[in-house]
Order: sequence, then C-alpha cells, then structure tokens
Amino acid sequence: MFRDNFWWFHRPITTSGREGKSIRLEIISGNNLRVPSERIPTGICIYINVKSQRRWKSATRSLSSEESVAWGDTVTLSSRASRALSVEIRASYEVDRMLGSGEVIGELQMSWNKVLDHGDERFELSFPPVRGVRPSLTLKATVVHPCDDQDGGLFDSLIDNKIARDTDAGHAQFATYTTSNTIYRLNYAVQHFQSVLDQCLVGHPDHASALTNLAYARLEGYIQNDLEDIDTTTSLFREALALRPQGHPDHAFSLYNLIRALNRRYSKEPTTIYIHESAQL
Repeated sequence: MFRDNFWWFHRPITTSGREGKSIRLEIISGNNLRVPSERIPTGICIYINVKSQRRWKSATRSLSSEESVAWGDTVTLSSRASRALSVEIRASYEVDRMLGSGEVIGELQMSWNKVLDHGDERFELSFPPVRGVRPSLTLKATVVHPCDDQDGGLFDSLIDNKIARDTDAGHAQFATYTTSNTIYRLNYAVQHFQSVLDQCLVGHPDHASALTNLAYARLEGYIQNDLEDIDTTTSLFREALALRPQGHPDHAFSLYNLIRALNRRYSKEPTTIYIHESAQL
C-alpha cells in the first residue's frame, strides 16, 4: 500500500531546515469517501498517528450524498514526534458512543518533506482505490514556530483493548467479505463481533453497538444466501432498538436496520407477520 511513498518515507527531514519544526495541518475536506462494506455510516473521521500509542482524531462529520465531507479542522504537530504523516480515514457506525475506531476507508503514510513541498497551498492526498474510486483528502500544511502539539484538543491514546481490537478486526473482515464474496471472511467477521458481544454484556455501554455489528454482518450473509438463520439476526436488531428508544442519537439507525431485516425476511418468506411488524415500526 505504501510502496509509492517508500522513498519519501525514508528520506531524512532536512530540506529547507524543516527538521524538528512544528507543522500546522488543516483537514479541509474529503471526496470519493466510499465505504468498502457499503454499510451506511453515521459519520466519517480522520485519524493522524502521532506516536506509537498516541493519535489525533478529527471531528466526526456526516457523509454527503456525493460521498464527500467538509471538515475545516486544524492540528499542530511536531515532525520530531513521527518521521512521516500517517493518516487514516474511517467510517463510524455510532452517533453516540463510538465502539472501536471504525471501518477503514483509506490509510496512507507520507514524509513531512513531501507534505511541505506544496508550500502554503492546498493539495490533494489520494488514497488507494475503494470500489473503483480513489478517496482523497484536501489538506493545507504550514511550518510554524516550535510549540507543544497539545493545542489540537482532540488528541487521545490509542485504544488497546480486546473489545476495540475485535471490533476493528470484525469491520476489516466484513469489508473484505463484501468485496470478495469469500464466506470464510464472513465467518471471521461474525466470530469477532460475537466476541465483542460476549465482552459487552447487558448493562455495558457498548452493548447495543455490539448487537448491531453482529446482526448487520449476519444479515448480509443471509441476503447473500451464505447464512440461513434470520431469527437470531432480527432478535439482535430488536434488542438493539429497545436500548435506543426515541430521542437516542442512534435510534433512527437502529430502526432502519430492523426494518431492513424484516423486509429482507419477508422477501424470502412472504408471511404477513413480518411486513406487519415492519409497518408498525
């Protein structure tokens, strides 16, 4: 993935005395932000890895119908903290509390020299293609006086626990399943999401999100005739919706997921009880 930037990544930061400088990076917008799994996200965010266990996170913004996002977020980073700019575009599936880091849309590394070669002008950072289109970010980078990189206000520590790792692994396996139609990838995704649910029992703040991720992967398997058990899937969606009543930030998405599952079941098993329940929602 990073072959094109290999030489730049290993080039020392010496051009024009840039070594050790602080760099103000503006995340202006993103285009062609197509989610690999084609799941509808609640929002898109940017991660910039600063140190081995530390990263900056942008605000999570809604994805437009043109697959674009406007950010306007700014962060000041030190080139001493990392030898290259390491960027990830991720899709979130929770409006309220985010479980894991989300599904990867694109990730890229680029040396600070190459970033700063654009001067004070806006430039486009292009990522590997997703479903036939290349995601891109419009950025602006400026060298500023050395300063602490705390002023961004959205720095956090990398979440390193089994729940987050299993969730992210589940998203990655599910995305690969939807693009390759390899059933074992679906099985891996279900296993990871089931592991998350086993760790997020009733009363856990991420219980509804864990239910939803597992149910969504199972539903896609049912639609593609790779899984037969739709009863468990609809039950998971019902339980998630019960935990997200009207007024909850994720209520609309949970409602949509359950209706979609019921409609899919009705299309295969045209029994009026399923369409009636969907209409009542």
